[in-house]
Amino acid sequence: MKRSFAIATLCIAGLVSAVPATAQVNPAIPSATQSEDNLYFLSRAKNLARQAAINANGGLNAYRPELSMYGPAVESPYERNDDGSITFNFLGGSPGSTQFETETTVRVSPDSSVSVVYNGPARGGVGGGSLERDPNESILSILSERSFLTRAQNLARQAGIRENGGLSVYRPESTMFGPTDEAPVQTNPDGSATFTFKGGPPLASAPTVETQVTVTRQGQILVDYNGVPR
Repeated sequence: MKRSFAIATLCIAGLVSAVPATAQVNPAIPSATQSEDNLYFLSRAKNLARQAAINANGGLNAYRPELSMYGPAVESPYERNDDGSITFNFLGGSPGSTQFETETTVRVSPDSSVSVVYNGPARGGVGGGSLERDPNESILSILSERSFLTRAQNLARQAGIRENGGLSVYRPESTMFGPTDEAPVQTNPDGSATFTFKGGPPLASAPTVETQVTVTRQGQILVDYNGVPR
């Protein structure tokens, strides 16, 4: 038994060494699982940090964190720590205020435990957004638009993966896993969003497929194009 195992091991090693050294994973088409896991934890950590700040400052009737804590997680004021935790440092204030007077620092661990490191007067030079709000700007409308684009991006990416045989044979470009502000999207007059992106096999050195997907406000998915890059 031991001898047979050794022979099999040598055969496998020979096959591995026979793979051309030039075969590399295209950095533009990352591991979907790893990318989505990282984004999921960052997004969850941001939500936990925002909720901790709201609770520490008397609830939404008395306090609102800056807008960057509601937008894409990668655009929030965060810092990754060596132990895997994430620290958020952001501003906040009373609803309708044009001056944010409170600064909050929250650390979220990989096990989702939350620690409020600081919550007090703003010390200056922190946060990921402006200190002033446009009084005509509706937080709800911003959240609604961002929520739609995030959902539309996910639906478009999933449609591209389905059209091309699944993740085992196809990966969309990295921008389809990142923030919507960096995604290849065009908003249309009817409110729908059209994503045009490239992809290919997991080990491809260059994209081989271009996909165009339109997502309506009602969640309808239309694959406008799926073929060779144009």
